[in-house]
Amino acid sequence: MTDPLAVLDAASPNALRLFGYQRQWTATPHGDLHTLTARGFGDLPPLFVVHGLGSSGADYAWAFGPFRRACSSIILPDLYGHGASPSPDVSLGDLKEVQLDALAALVPERAILFGNSLGGVVATQLYARVPERIAAIVLVSPGGAPMDDLELASFLRAFELNDLTAARAFVQRFLGRPGLFAAPYAWGVQQRMSRAPIRRLVERIRSTDLLDAVDISRINCPVLLYWGQQDRVIPAAARDWWFGQLPDAEHMTPEGFGHAPFLDDPRAFARPVVSYLRRVLTAA
Repeated sequence: MTDPLAVLDAASPNALRLFGYQRQWTATPHGDLHTLTARGFGDLPPLFVVHGLGSSGADYAWAFGPFRRACSSIILPDLYGHGASPSPDVSLGDLKEVQLDALAALVPERAILFGNSLGGVVATQLYARVPERIAAIVLVSPGGAPMDDLELASFLRAFELNDLTAARAFVQRFLGRPGLFAAPYAWGVQQRMSRAPIRRLVERIRSTDLLDAVDISRINCPVLLYWGQQDRVIPAAARDWWFGQLPDAEHMTPEGFGHAPFLDDPRAFARPVVSYLRRVLTAA
């Protein structure tokens, strides 16, 4: 491997074993899907986390300490083309169905389903597979709102990070509190988004792959919709669509948080989310 970030990414799951994470693989027709799991120290149900585009389960493990302290376990699968999971060169439709089947087999009874960005799309689709096992859903700046082909093409161009200048601009839109680590973070994001499996995935997304009102109407459990005010990745129209589709959900729109608020301040992000989960799950 010549990419230093790839070396770190490969080492990260093994390093997490020191913190109690175990690796497992789920056989699928397109290769073995990789998952990190760890015992938690709290009384909330297991947290099943679906990561965003270009990320991996290991990325969330480092930032999700507060959730591990609150939940009985944490489950962090790597989607196809991400982390240690395979990158099959098949149609997006086939990939989606096989992946959802594999993820459904991993969801424990009475789980909390968590999805961020692309993970929000997958989590919404996954819920339809196993609604009886989902106690609550947490959607953080979820993607997937309907767009026509021109709108989608414009949106996806923002993920074409061909150089560090574009990556730095993306990070400014992505993080709520860029701070001193914005420059190295931009380098890492640019490296990941330039990888062939991620580019191939982005190139294959079509408007027909997005969600619609029917997908959202199937959800019949407590939902928290969390959207940091400094998130400038998802268009305002897409954000408004989500809030319009889930008027009865709990809405949180905190100041100072971006597209991945657990990177801005893990404890401050987790505190109100855990409080919400305790309230709705105790009531249930």
